[in-house]
Amino acid sequence: MSSRRRFLAGSAATLGLGALPVTPAAGDPAAAAAEAAAPEATRRPPNLVVVLADDLGHGELGAYGQKLITTPRIDALAGDGLRFTDAYSTAAVCAPSRCSFLTGLHTGHVTVRANPSGAQGSLTAGDTTIAEVLRARGYRTGVIGKWGFGPESADQDSHPQARGFEEFHGYIDHGHAHQYYPAYLWHNGVKEPIAANAGGAKGAYAPDLLRQRALDFLDRHAAEPFLLLLTPTAPLAPTPRTGNGPPGSPRGSARTGGRP
Repeated sequence: MSSRRRFLAGSAATLGLGALPVTPAAGDPAAAAAEAAAPEATRRPPNLVVVLADDLGHGELGAYGQKLITTPRIDALAGDGLRFTDAYSTAAVCAPSRCSFLTGLHTGHVTVRANPSGAQGSLTAGDTTIAEVLRARGYRTGVIGKWGFGPESADQDSHPQARGFEEFHGYIDHGHAHQYYPAYLWHNGVKEPIAANAGGAKGAYAPDLLRQRALDFLDRHAAEPFLLLLTPTAPLAPTPRTGNGPPGSPRGSARTGGRP
């Protein structure tokens, strides 16, 4: 446990969280006065939005030289920010890489070591996540999209709310997340039916619903330090066609959620 906490602390420092303010000790008027005099920008912790796309390779983005599919908003983020030219994943498949990302553990030590082929991989009460670390520092925390760890029920140690996230909207189960027009999505510990998709209908596209949930989270917590983990299912295959291009065409043949 101690080594995992040290790893997570190191990850937090890498993200710039090592400089988060610490409440002055009681009875230390000089420290309290210094904190009160500090500019708001130095007192307030940074807000964090982490987007973890599903099955998106760097070679599919315009910012990395791809010419056939337009990704203008991601390209703009890359142009205005920092574009990495070397990156490494802890695993080649979804569930273990997510487990490693959340816990800070090497894949040789993670609880979930493979994508589910039968029973759903689960986090445990012993898995400390980055959300738990940040909540202890006063952050509001939310995860919206694909969670990817089972079982699909509310009262269990692997549920997002048991692992440090105050708010959850989306899919618990890895297999359920393959549905772009699901009959229901989870809101915290409750299954919420989607009437527009009842009986196999395709009236509500889940990535659009989840994107709106993410915007709502940002609006509600704009004045507070927050962590939003946004895990859209797009562009995990098979992505539904939108009718914007013929089958097999490189442009406009798949929908990844909302405007480009």
